[in-house]
Amino acid sequence: MDALLWIVMGILLATLVVGLARTVIGPSDTDRIASALLLSTNGVAILVVAAALLDLPAARDAALVFAALGAIIAVAFSAAHGEVSAGSQEER
Repeated sequence: MDALLWIVMGILLATLVVGLARTVIGPSDTDRIASALLLSTNGVAILVVAAALLDLPAARDAALVFAALGAIIAVAFSAAHGEVSAGSQEER
């Protein structure tokens, strides 16, 4: 089981590098924030796998914090760029 988790960790780290490149070269701010949110999710997955591999309960706690921060960033970005929901568009 540990060998499988190490393989998963390698794949997650490889996707983290690719996602980081996408964040840097994204053509627009929306592309960059979407990539950053995916990196946040990838980071949470890496922390969960590391917690299982290394028996680190604190890594699971950190993963929970990063997941919450990712959700807050998504809401803040949407609010800052004035995106409206479908229900708000119908009222106009």
